[in-house]
Amino acid sequence: MDIKKVIKLYQEDKLSINKIWKQFKRSNSYIKQILLDNDVEINHKNRKKYIYTDEHRRKIWEKSKWRKSTLWFKQTELTRRKNMVWHLKRRITLDDIEKYNDIEKLIFLNNVIWRHRKYFEDDVKYIKYLDKFYFDDIFNNIYNEWIENWKCKWKLPSLEHLLPISKWGTFDLYNLTFTTWFENRAKAEMTLEEWRKFQKDTWTKSNLFYL
Repeated sequence: MDIKKVIKLYQEDKLSINKIWKQFKRSNSYIKQILLDNDVEINHKNRKKYIYTDEHRRKIWEKSKWRKSTLWFKQTELTRRKNMVWHLKRRITLDDIEKYNDIEKLIFLNNVIWRHRKYFEDDVKYIKYLDKFYFDDIFNNIYNEWIENWKCKWKLPSLEHLLPISKWGTFDLYNLTFTTWFENRAKAEMTLEEWRKFQKDTWTKSNLFYL
C-alpha cells in the first residue's frame, strides 16, 4: 500500500479518512493508524465533501420519485406503547403500563426522570414512581394547566425535591413532588419550610405556586 499517497490525499487533497479507505479498500481504522504513525494531525477542517454529478442526481431522483411519503403517518397508541416498553430496557411489559390510559402523560413522566434514571434503575421503584404521580391530583392539575396553556414554559411540570439535593435530599419517592418550572426556580435550594416562610414573610403569591 502506498503510504505516501495516503498522506498526500489527506494532507494536500483534503480528502476525508472515509473517502480514502474506500479508495484503498481498507478499513477506516487502518487508514487512521497510518496517519497517526506518520505524525499526521487528524482533523475534520476543510475536508472535501462528496460532489454529486448530474447523472448521479438524476438516478437518485428516478429511484425516489415514486416513494410514498410517511410524513402523514401517525403511530397508533399500541405502537407507541410497544416502542416505549422497548426503549425502557426494563423487565416491564405492556400489561404493566396498561393501567395508564393517557400515553402522552405516561411518556412525559418517563422523560422527566430520564437524566436521573440511575436513581430509578429498580423496576419496582419505577412503577411506584408512575403510580405515585400519574394519579396524583397536584401533578394532574399542573399537567392539565400546562396543556391548556399551550405548554407554557413557566407552567411546565417540574420534578421538585422537598429537601434539596444540596441539603442531603434524596431521590426517594417521599422526597419528590411536582410543581411548576417557575416555582422550582424560585424555590431554588430552600427546604419546603424555608420556602413557605419566605412566601409568608414577603407576601409572595402566584397562581404558578403549588407548594
